[in-house]
Formats: sequence, structure tokens, C-alpha cells
Amino acid sequence: MTLPTSRASEKSIFFTEPVTTALQKIGIYGGTFDPIHYAHLILAREALEQFQLEKVIFVPAATSPGKDAPIASGELRWEMLLAAIAGEACFEADDFELRRPPPSYTITTIEQLAIKHGQAQLFFLIGDDNLPQLPTWRDFDRLKKKATCVVLRRAEKPITHEYLGHGNSKQSCERRLDSLFGSANRGGNDSDAAHLSGGLEIDSEPLAKVCADLASSKKAEEITVLDLRGVSSFTDFFVICSGTSEPHLKAIAGEVEAKLKEDYRIRPAAIDGFPASQWIVMDYLQVIVHVFHRDKREFYSLEDLWGDAPRLEWESAQSAR
Repeated sequence: MTLPTSRASEKSIFFTEPVTTALQKIGIYGGTFDPIHYAHLILAREALEQFQLEKVIFVPAATSPGKDAPIASGELRWEMLLAAIAGEACFEADDFELRRPPPSYTITTIEQLAIKHGQAQLFFLIGDDNLPQLPTWRDFDRLKKKATCVVLRRAEKPITHEYLGHGNSKQSCERRLDSLFGSANRGGNDSDAAHLSGGLEIDSEPLAKVCADLASSKKAEEITVLDLRGVSSFTDFFVICSGTSEPHLKAIAGEVEAKLKEDYRIRPAAIDGFPASQWIVMDYLQVIVHVFHRDKREFYSLEDLWGDAPRLEWESAQSAR
């Protein structure tokens, strides 16, 4: 005989909702990396932070379709890649493309990584120079369903293309990296023509020293002025300095902007970043001011990126008093 179920036993039966967790977000950065350099690392870091990726996996190609064969061997490029990302917990590398016959097709890479990483959401990182050819890539329609394509913008102009903004398959990483590497859209600097309209005329070297002095007045740390004349065609000087906190970064950048406007009637052509991003870029055409948080500056290491540029000596007005 079946006994009736008591209320006490009924209360001991629990029904729980299934536990769901957010999909892991992984960035995939492919290329020949011949060689890997700071620009690759900077773009990867920007995508990592802007799209809140758990990690970025660098996948060196044996040979990319439609491109010349790499100069360096696959083994050497792999060793350089590992050395470049060493110590970066959010950067990994996978050599499976180097271990299979070329060429390396993106759809094959994405499908293999989708299997390897289970239910992870994949973000495929591409430079904006690849955007026009993207629809011609092998099995592009299938690729769109397998991964979100993130366009790493390196030009000053906003990206305009029919594939941007159609659905959710494309997103753009919007930091203006032209302030680091130059841009064909910006035009050459040529020193003489690079004065900001409406301001008092001031040569680039005195302007760089003024910017450094203004940063110093707000206790900026490790102020370095790089002389890019003869090294770069898009600006004459970098003024690089560090702050210790978000309010400190804001104070340094605010002082440079306010005093140049007040004393020289100069406004920046553009300001990129904000204190919370730990990197503020102030573009005065002839002079570009980079205000970093200590940790962010160490990662981007502009002094190493522009290692050929001599350092300009300058004296703080505060210390001269």
C-alpha cells in the first residue's frame, strides 16, 4: 500500500533553476607576425579592454592567402611571438596553423578554435586595412556565424563600410592609434605647416618644452620628450609622462590644455582617452602629449617603440626658480 505523502516530506523536495554562466569571450588575433611588434600588442590590449575579453590568442600563420611568404621562418616567428607576450596573463599563442600545410584560411582556424574552446564566444581581430577584402574571404558567410569580427581601427577617419553596422557581426575598436604610428589620412607633418589655426605661432621644440614644463607643474613623473624629427613624418615630438592615479592624470592633462589655451591660444586638434582608461592623448599636431598611468605606460613602452628617437633635454621652470 502506498502511504500518502506528508506536508513535511513535500517541503523537503526542492526544484532548482539550472545554473547558467556567461560564455567566455576569447579574442583571436591571426597574422604572419613577421615580426611581432608593439603595434600588434597595443591593438590586442585595446580589444581586450574594450570588449572585456578574457584573453587574446595569437595565431601565427604559415602563409596568409594573397600575401607574400613571410621572410622569417615559422619557428623564428613563433619564438619571437612567445617572447613578446611573455608575462602577459591575458595573452596566449597557438601554433596549430604553423603545423599544418599553408595557406591559412580564417574559417578553418575559427572552426578549429571553436571546437577546442567549447562554447566560448569568439572575437576575430582584424586590421581596418583588411575590411574591404573581408567579403572575399573563403566561406565568409559561414565565418560571420562563427565569430564576431572586431575591426582594429588604425586610421584617424572613422571606418565607413557596408559591412559595419549590419547586424552584430562587426564591431570597431575605436582608440585613435594614429597618434602612435601615423596615418595616411592625417597627412604629413612637414613641421612648417603644422601650426594649429587660431593660435600664436610657436615652433615645435619650444612647444614640446612648454608641455613638459606644464606637466611637471602638476607633479607628473618620468617626463620624457622624444625628438621625432627625421624619424617620423606625422609629428615632431612626443611628450610622455606618468601619473599615479586617475585624478592625477586628469590634473596633468587639464593643466596642459588650459595653459596652452590661455597663454598661446592653442587648442588640441584632438583629445583621446580619459582618466579611467589610464591613457590620455593630446594631439597638438607638431607635439603629441601622452599622459599615462604608471602601469599602462610600462605596457605600451613608447620609448622602446620609438627607440631611434633622441631625447630632448629640457629644464623645468619650477626647478630653475
